[in-house]
Amino acid sequence: MAKKYHSKESDTVPIMIDANVKD
Repeated sequence: MAKKYHSKESDTVPIMIDANVKD
């Protein structure tokens, strides 16, 4: 889930990262 990656990032780009990491 994005929560995993956005854990360190801000609470504004959770899905954005998910899409990039989804690869």
